[in-house]
Amino acid sequence: GAGGLGIPIGKLQLYVAAAGFDPQSVLPVILDTGTKTSHYLAKNSEYYVGIKEPRLSDDEYYPFVDEFLMAVKDKWPRALLQFEDFSNDHCFELLGKYANRLRCFNDDIQGTGAVIAAGFINAAKLSGISYADQRVVFLGAGSAGIGVADQIVEVMMASDPSITLEQARKRFYFV
Repeated sequence: GAGGLGIPIGKLQLYVAAAGFDPQSVLPVILDTGTKTSHYLAKNSEYYVGIKEPRLSDDEYYPFVDEFLMAVKDKWPRALLQFEDFSNDHCFELLGKYANRLRCFNDDIQGTGAVIAAGFINAAKLSGISYADQRVVFLGAGSAGIGVADQIVEVMMASDPSITLEQARKRFYFV
């Protein structure tokens, strides 16, 4: 939402400083679709900078996001879109719908997942316990946690083709 603008700005700064992106070619964008937080809906909530309206229903939300993304694709067909902090009830569906249509990724699901999966690979090697025999506990089941689990499941299945998706997933615990 509107209060989280610092996150994409900070990530764009990393892209510029560490990856050499041209600072004139990056732009943080917020799609403010309202809020579910009741005290933000109060008209006297002076510190909330977002739209003080109830969040759009899915019937309104998905067409709105689609219209925006297709407009970006039409205007800048080579743009790379980073989805950041989309809610759990939208993020997986949006990534699934657009991953093969746009240059896009979800940093919470894929970026965090890839980094933690790399750590998992090295920790498993150091422990001497195969990937498939590891047990993983997560505190929380947000999009980042699910993304990490999905990445590690792929590592497990790639290391031992006899492991099914269901078997790999049984090695994860979310609290």
